[in-house]
Amino acid sequence: MDIQKQLEIFKRHIVHLEKEDELIEKLKEDRPLRIKWGIDPSSPDIHIGHMVPIRKLKELQDIGHQIDFLIGDFTATVGDPTGRNKTRPPLSIDEVKKNAKTYTDQAFTVLDREKTNIAFNSDWLAKIEMSDFMKICAQFTVARMMERDTFDIRWKEGLPIHLHEFFYCVFTAYDSIALKTDVELGATEQLFNLLQSRTLQTYYNHPLQVCMTVPILVGTDGKEKMSKSLGNAIGITEAPSQMFGKVMSIPDSIMISYFEYATYLNWEEIERIKSGLEDGSLHPNEMKKKLGEEIVGIYHGEQAAKEAREEFERVFASSEFEIPDDIPELEIKDDEPCRIVNLAHEGGIVKSKGEARRKIREGAFKLNGEKVTDETMEFTPKDGDVLSIGKRLFVRIMKR
Repeated sequence: MDIQKQLEIFKRHIVHLEKEDELIEKLKEDRPLRIKWGIDPSSPDIHIGHMVPIRKLKELQDIGHQIDFLIGDFTATVGDPTGRNKTRPPLSIDEVKKNAKTYTDQAFTVLDREKTNIAFNSDWLAKIEMSDFMKICAQFTVARMMERDTFDIRWKEGLPIHLHEFFYCVFTAYDSIALKTDVELGATEQLFNLLQSRTLQTYYNHPLQVCMTVPILVGTDGKEKMSKSLGNAIGITEAPSQMFGKVMSIPDSIMISYFEYATYLNWEEIERIKSGLEDGSLHPNEMKKKLGEEIVGIYHGEQAAKEAREEFERVFASSEFEIPDDIPELEIKDDEPCRIVNLAHEGGIVKSKGEARRKIREGAFKLNGEKVTDETMEFTPKDGDVLSIGKRLFVRIMKR
């Protein structure tokens, strides 16, 4: 494949590329480039957010490049603050081994097992002599480390920053030395770590790696990055009906990003859907069902996706309803659990809490189109949640 075509594939859906001219020079060498993607097995399962970089790796694997799938079994026992304003707790060795097995098995639902090199960074990091490690650390300054936004935020807020957290990016930089990495792929929040590899490659007189970042998929809550610990993730091994239901729960505002980064639809089709949603010719609920089918189909097959959609429509047919464009809004500022009858009263769709409880008993009270059956129900409202009584009374919850 010619260089220009390869370059287009490398750059597709990439947020940051450091540096394009260096990538072109590597492609001119007309050899398989070694492309590294590292993941710490911090939880037992991979979710569709993880699959954004994995599917990118598959694209590059399909045009002949070497994928180094790096399991951070050593770094997982250290703990990385990436994307957090506090330290991530380190894992035990047994936890790491168990999680690593499921990670690789699940990744191979997309990657070609025969063409993927699985590496574990304990193979080299656990063997570094202390004298050598001190020489490696001497290549980095505290000032450079403090450029990392999570450290800067914690420093300004007076929160602790532990010394071992500085070492994390030193370890991941050394991974690129051990693997002789040409290109490293990571999420946008990992750019700082990726760039540190270039610092260490300079010290070892290695060719500098190209750094590429892909977008972070927002979780089903529409706010935080997808994470199992936050309860907003869609796991790739979840049952088809469960996956489909979670897709249907996402806010309309993030639907297009899911089409872009979590499906295999071509760009023209995604643009058609985007335009249709904007001009009103396509209904958001129908497009969300299409999205659910596409995502479930990737991991469970077309038939399972079709059945998941049919089951959802059968279960929720009686509760589906059209929300008018112009409905009252209730502004709230807390992220604390609230009694649903209190919100209904405050939002003005009932005259009293007693009436709200009566409507629940009558089966006329719904949250986002789903019937509420518990008069004492508490939940943490999300921005855009809709409470309704019957087919005429609605209120939309808005976060300040």
